[in-house]
Amino acid sequence: MLKILEQGNAAPSFKDWSVEEESALAKLEAEPISIKETALGCLKEQHKHELLATYCAMSDMKKQAFMQELTGRQWIRDNFS
Repeated sequence: MLKILEQGNAAPSFKDWSVEEESALAKLEAEPISIKETALGCLKEQHKHELLATYCAMSDMKKQAFMQELTGRQWIRDNFS
């Protein structure tokens, strides 16, 4: 806004929301949002796919070591089971 004033330009115009737009917004605000519908949910899914791809690319010996490391960590069992 300050840049607009400094250049002597008029502020951009806007139009009021229509009744339909207000209704659509109210409906969206009333509905719960699933974590899967957020950027965080998408990132979580991406990390799961990356982990699976990494695991599949491991040798059998590395897979076994990886699984032993995971099963030995209590916080993983507490937070991801």
